[in-house]
Amino acid sequence: MKTRLIPFIIVAAVAASCSSKSIPPAKVPSVVVNTLRAQHPVAAGVEWEKHNDYYEVEFDMNDSTDVTLQIDPSGKVLTEKQDVGIAELPASIVQAVQTGYAGYRIDDVEKVSKDGSIYYQLELDGTGKKDLKLVLNGDGQVAKGIAYWD
Repeated sequence: MKTRLIPFIIVAAVAASCSSKSIPPAKVPSVVVNTLRAQHPVAAGVEWEKHNDYYEVEFDMNDSTDVTLQIDPSGKVLTEKQDVGIAELPASIVQAVQTGYAGYRIDDVEKVSKDGSIYYQLELDGTGKKDLKLVLNGDGQVAKGIAYWD
């Protein structure tokens, strides 16, 4: 019986080590925490994760908007993502979906800021079709080199 459990335990341990790790706030460098506090002083429900080269913090703003930041160990914000409503989308994004993705509807929207540029992550639902995840630039074009950030 014990020999049957060993492969399962090994697989579980490897899978756990490959994912990001939640960490307590006390383990986050002060420069990283100070970046969060300076940019989002009303952040609530703060949760930290440590990835290979950066820290990821997820929090709520104004009790309703989910925000996530990727911050490097020096305190530089690499990427910011926040939930936005469909009504907040630029007309170019709505038009791009209507013309390029007929039969789909916008289900979820997030605004992503990276390297001084704004992108929009969209989840599209289609009846009888596979759901799509897209990243578009402000002109409604598929963003090159920007992966969908779950």
